[in-house]
Amino acid sequence: MDDTYKGNRRAFLPDDYAEIDAFENARATREQVERSPVPLYSDEGQPVGLNDLEGNTPPIQAYEDWPDGGPDFAGNINLKKLESPQDIARALAQTESRVGFDAATRGRITQAETERLASELGMTADNLLTRRKGQALNAEEALAARQILAKSGNELVNMARKVQRMENPGDEVLADFQTAWVRHAAIQEQVAGMTAEAGRTLQQFRMMANAKDVNGSVLAAIAKRGGSPENAKEAAETLLDAFETSPGQFNTLSRDALKPKFKDKLIELWYNSLLSGPQTHVVNIVSNTLTALGQLPEHLTAAAIGAGRSALARQQVDRVLFSEVGARAVGLLAGTREGLAQAARAFKTGEPSDFATKVEAQSQKAISGIKGEVLRIPTRALTAEDELFKAMARRMELHGLAVRQAGKEGLKGDAARTRAADLVANPTDEMMERALDYGRYLTFQRPLGPAASKVAAFTEAMPIAKLVLPFVRTPTNLIKFSIERSPFAPLLKEWRADIAAKGPRRDLAVAKAVVGTGLGALVAEMAAEGLITGGPASDRGRDTMMRANGWQPYSFKVGDKYYSYARLDPFATTIGVAADMATKYDGLSEKQRDDAAVMVVTSIMSNLSNKTWLSGVSDMMEAINDPQRYAAGFGKRMAGSLVVPTGVNQIARSIDPVARERNDIADAIQNRIPGLSDNLYPTRDVFGEPIVSEGGVGPDILSPIWQSTEKNNPILQKLLSAGISITKPRPYVSGKELTPEQYDKYQVIVGRHAQQRLNDLLFSPEWDKKDQEDKESSVKDVMSYARKQAKKELFGEEKSAKSSAPTAAKAPDVYENLLEEIPGVVITSGYRTEAYQADMRRRGYKPASQSGHLDGSKLDLKPPPGKTFSWLGTRVKKLYPNAHILNEGDHLDVYFPGWYGAPALGGARAAGLENPNAGGQTLPPGFQLDAR
Repeated sequence: MDDTYKGNRRAFLPDDYAEIDAFENARATREQVERSPVPLYSDEGQPVGLNDLEGNTPPIQAYEDWPDGGPDFAGNINLKKLESPQDIARALAQTESRVGFDAATRGRITQAETERLASELGMTADNLLTRRKGQALNAEEALAARQILAKSGNELVNMARKVQRMENPGDEVLADFQTAWVRHAAIQEQVAGMTAEAGRTLQQFRMMANAKDVNGSVLAAIAKRGGSPENAKEAAETLLDAFETSPGQFNTLSRDALKPKFKDKLIELWYNSLLSGPQTHVVNIVSNTLTALGQLPEHLTAAAIGAGRSALARQQVDRVLFSEVGARAVGLLAGTREGLAQAARAFKTGEPSDFATKVEAQSQKAISGIKGEVLRIPTRALTAEDELFKAMARRMELHGLAVRQAGKEGLKGDAARTRAADLVANPTDEMMERALDYGRYLTFQRPLGPAASKVAAFTEAMPIAKLVLPFVRTPTNLIKFSIERSPFAPLLKEWRADIAAKGPRRDLAVAKAVVGTGLGALVAEMAAEGLITGGPASDRGRDTMMRANGWQPYSFKVGDKYYSYARLDPFATTIGVAADMATKYDGLSEKQRDDAAVMVVTSIMSNLSNKTWLSGVSDMMEAINDPQRYAAGFGKRMAGSLVVPTGVNQIARSIDPVARERNDIADAIQNRIPGLSDNLYPTRDVFGEPIVSEGGVGPDILSPIWQSTEKNNPILQKLLSAGISITKPRPYVSGKELTPEQYDKYQVIVGRHAQQRLNDLLFSPEWDKKDQEDKESSVKDVMSYARKQAKKELFGEEKSAKSSAPTAAKAPDVYENLLEEIPGVVITSGYRTEAYQADMRRRGYKPASQSGHLDGSKLDLKPPPGKTFSWLGTRVKKLYPNAHILNEGDHLDVYFPGWYGAPALGGARAAGLENPNAGGQTLPPGFQLDAR
């Protein structure tokens, strides 16, 4: 061991002999030079001056600030091409290999300078120096890394100053700021050794950096990733404040500010929960397919219009050619292969080709790790689906424009086909721009206008608004798409711009309106014949009866089957509005029937309120307008959607097709869980039968086309033809609320007795001899009898007799009678106290000091939808002739002499008030309640 340590008796392999000889010769040469008496060099230098000292002194800082933009290269490294962690690592490696980091080439770096460098990275010197090479950066690598980091930081500061100086930064400036910000954060993370995080933040911008051309719409999409311009200016000011304070704080803040917050994770979870249902993706695919195919007849019509213009002008004009239709069909097929490749890439990365998707959330992947990748499968699938159809649409447009251009150049036959093929292979910039826009148009992802942008900005500023309005861009584009194809097309500025542009754009705009209006007219005619249905009837009782008979809203009727078209947008909106306008007439009042504008608005609003993407807004507005009736239901639906993903709910509906009662939030959640929903009581129709869905066409879990079979119930048909409605019994008996079990039994018993008595009544010889008022009165008597018999069977003779004594000591409960006898009536206020009325005055209301609400003798009433206050007053007078009615403008103030049982409602109930007389009491002499 001693010989080995000292090198004595060392043996070498034959392969090493040449290296050993070279070493010995080099050592001998060096010894010979050292012993030589002759100088080997001559000193020709000059005395060192101040300029030499300054020029050769290492800088205190390794990098000084550059003006806007700064240099693009460090040596042969293109600093603008640092698009990923791998690019940054490669730049460091090239710097190491070409410049070197050892002390002989760069001079000595002091400990103080190393600490300064580490401070700007947001790290301590100890942390930096103790990291292994490969895991992070050591002190030698940090010098080259700082050149890259400082260049990026300087660009970010310059962009932040530019945003700060501008009152209204445009999309290009905001996009540059966003790009510089994310790039700097990624470089900072790479320098700090957090490679995985750098990959996450740079991933969404890599595609843009590699793009040959970034058009205005893409810039707008990138800019929107940062929120509103106000948010961008605020971020810029924050970064500049940090820069003035400390470079280290600036780097750390710029990195941390881009990390997703907890609210971002919740939003991402909410979006993917909403989109997790298989039916959602089938709807998206079917919708995109119908939209693409619908372009062919529209272009054919535009070609006919253009041919007419050309014939009138007796010369060739710029127009849509008939040959374009075939070319577009070919392009549609040709784009499928390209689209499948783009769809696969989008599903893998989650990123679209043009930064526009149906998902309106910030670009970062908020939830990290495997759980995040699994969670984002629904949004990745939606993006992939749209990428397929974008590619198909782009190819359609390119093929059509190429054929049109060849025609404009006067080419025909083989020459025209050759020229068109060349243009498809090498399109002009204008053609590419139009093709990209066309892809977004057919997938409903065009940028929003000023008004819709404000709505989107509101939902971004208040993420809680996304619970009721998660999507803005897609619904807006869907509505515009439908309006373009209706008589209301001139309301759209985009359509007016196309008309003003003349040529092919005008022809196509006219063709859209003509084809859509023609389709609407055909639908209206079919709806009038009963072959297409519109929305639900405004009379809730009539709607309930129609559904009990198998009728289904927004459906095609084929034989005795109804097939829903409600989710086949964008054409479902056109069909639905036309069907509504043809069928809503029966649900309107006499005054409304004379007002065509009201009819149109009613049709459109009815159709839109039933759309899945606007149902949250519709439900919320109902809850705000009538919290007593709708707030609880809105809360239950919202809670169920938040807790149980849509996909799970769709599985539950496929397994258990029975509609279920949801009495509280727990029931709403249970109703959406497979295997648990069937533990709830069923929702029943007017005759107490469970409401069972017949499922969809094909597998229920995938089908968006629900079906229903007409039952042809003779009792319901007779009542509907007579214009008489019956409703389900309310869950109250003698003013007391029934338990879920009691109410379920109560509905069954009432339905059994009602069917038997109604059958005897409706098919008796006397029925047709009755006038309308007698018919309505007779049906009410039957329903009253059915409820009394149900009470008797449930609670026994004594309680039933007590609650239904004819005239003597006890009055029937006015509140319950009004709800039962006037379906849809809204009772807004009942019993109140002086203290509560004082609180109302503080909130701006003006209740009367001696109000009958204080003793429980008054109720405030509003008519059902579609009915007038005059109609309601007449109905109340029929029930209670001695009632005193005062029209207060927005409600009827109704006083019932001798009755003091008004319950506390709305805010009074929420405040804990309770009327001790609720449920009926002794009537004064001479007063009789004529409750039928």
